[in-house]
Amino acid sequence: GVEALLSRALRIRAEAYEKRSSGVLTLAPYRPEERRFAIERMEAAAGRDRGVDVSLMRDGNGPVSGWIGYSLASSNRRVDGSSFPAETHPRQRLVAVGDVRAKGGWGYTGRFEAFEGIAFTPAIEMVPERPFDFALGRFTDQCAAIDVEYLYGARNSARTRWSKRLDVGAGRRWTDRRGRRWELSLSLLNALFDPTGVFRPAPADRSNGCNAPAKVIREQELVLPPIPSLGIRVEF
Repeated sequence: GVEALLSRALRIRAEAYEKRSSGVLTLAPYRPEERRFAIERMEAAAGRDRGVDVSLMRDGNGPVSGWIGYSLASSNRRVDGSSFPAETHPRQRLVAVGDVRAKGGWGYTGRFEAFEGIAFTPAIEMVPERPFDFALGRFTDQCAAIDVEYLYGARNSARTRWSKRLDVGAGRRWTDRRGRRWELSLSLLNALFDPTGVFRPAPADRSNGCNAPAKVIREQELVLPPIPSLGIRVEF
């Protein structure tokens, strides 16, 4: 790592790292045909993590302070000779945090985060399964009675796109004539919330008939609404 103090209270820091580990617990992908609980799918893996972190900071002595950072990482796991990207570890991450002190005791804060490239096992195809009707002596031709089986690709062979989130806040501090100290805070979480939404396959369109394999449709995640909050604190 290297760190340098620049002009105007700016500080830059850059770090590169590599970490190797053994006995790391991982969770094997769920397979409907096996029907195993999560505790039964735990595996011990060897891990290798590499990355580069770069950040630019401004100290809090002036009216404007905060920092911005960028990370580029590679996290792999190995189980029984098979190597695959680690789950929940984004390939790229960008974080920016700011704090502004204004006149009249007011202050403003903000936090923006974006990350991209979380590994997951993609469902690449859906195949209909037609149960045999013993009464009629043939396979059923009713779409409502047909189950769907998902065919998955290589383990963690796909990655998510960018996901973004923004939180903002404002506050004011003052002292009244009786010496009581007041603090008012306002915040808005999820002012911008854009999830990646590519983890689960959605039901396929049956317009091509009951027997035609259908491609997987990516399903959107639940979009959280903006969440406001208000706080008042008095010291006397």
